[in-house]
Amino acid sequence: MTNVVITAYDIERRAAFFFRSSRAREDPTYDFTLVDAARATAAAPTYFEPARVHDVAGAAGYALIDGGVFALNPAMTAYAEVAAGGRADDIELVVSLGTGSHTRRIAFEDARGWGQIGWARPLIDVVFDGLAQTVDFELGHILGPDRYVRLQTRLVDASDALDDAGDRNLEALRREGARLVEEHSADIDRIVAGVTSAA
Repeated sequence: MTNVVITAYDIERRAAFFFRSSRAREDPTYDFTLVDAARATAAAPTYFEPARVHDVAGAAGYALIDGGVFALNPAMTAYAEVAAGGRADDIELVVSLGTGSHTRRIAFEDARGWGQIGWARPLIDVVFDGLAQTVDFELGHILGPDRYVRLQTRLVDASDALDDAGDRNLEALRREGARLVEEHSADIDRIVAGVTSAA
């Protein structure tokens, strides 16, 4: 049976929250419906309201938002789950699929005069980018290039706005995706070969 780990963040307890199928099978107070887990991990602040979820045992409720606020690249979370079970050496390949990185430059001349208001939005992007890139750096060193692949494109043509679903941006995202596939064709071939041989 394949184990699943899904990230969320508990805004009332101010703590990272992990839906873990391995724990849910053993303890109903850690068991949640898939709908609740999906709703919680997709509750991106400012786009969707927090999700109020309860375990199936009825023991506790949680107010959760998108786990991307702390685990934008959740590959380290998956690695930690496997390593905690004593199976780190069994990992053949970790594949991390990004959604596109920011490319808008923050000019020193602009940022040097920003206060709290000026930094509010750019700082969120900087923190998210930094978190994702740190995980990439860490897993790249822990697992090496033979066991870790990060597929991430720089959003050169497409907008990085989460809510930009306009026709022009969707087409730009398709182009960015095609460029990613072309640039990483060898990695993708290796991933497919690994998945098909394991099936």
